[in-house]
Parts: sequence; structure tokens; C-alpha cells
Amino acid sequence: MPNNAQNPFKPHLMRITEIRDETPDVRTLRLEFVDDTVAQTFDWHPGQFAEYSVFGEGGCVFTIANSPTRKGYIECSFKLMGKVTTALRRLNEGQIVGFR
Repeated sequence: MPNNAQNPFKPHLMRITEIRDETPDVRTLRLEFVDDTVAQTFDWHPGQFAEYSVFGEGGCVFTIANSPTRKGYIECSFKLMGKVTTALRRLNEGQIVGFR
């Protein structure tokens, strides 16, 4: 059982695997769980939200943007508006974010 199941405040680690600029101020990140066990068992419902964290900067809450029928990754779309979204925008593919 992942440690996060015992502590819901501890974020899962996710790797950025794709970055898409939808508009000049809206970006979508494709994220994959670092822990394969979590990747295989994680499930969500349409409209469900999560907190995305940039370590050392803070966290923001966004809806999971892709369909729950697409397994193995999640997508997060956000508009550049503040400290955390600015920090998210500076990240590159391969970097790690927190997810809970």
C-alpha cells in the first residue's frame, strides 16, 4: 500500500510527460505517476479536482482535464494567473510535481 494511502496530505509524485500551450496564457500538462502501483490503481470521476503542487512554491486546485477512460496519465489545464501557475509554467518535461 502506498504511503499516501496512510497519509492523504502527502502528495503523489507525478512526472510531466507532455506540455501543450492551448493559448498564450493557457497551458496543459500531461502527468504520469512516478509510482507504477499508483498509476495502475488510480481512478477518478468526470469533474473531479485535485491539488497540484510545485515544491517550494505552493499548490493550486484544478479539475482533472482528461477522461477517466484514458488510463495511465492525467491532464491538467490552467491559466497563468498567480505565483503557483507561474511556477507551473516554468516547469519542463521530465520535472516532478505533487498531486493529491
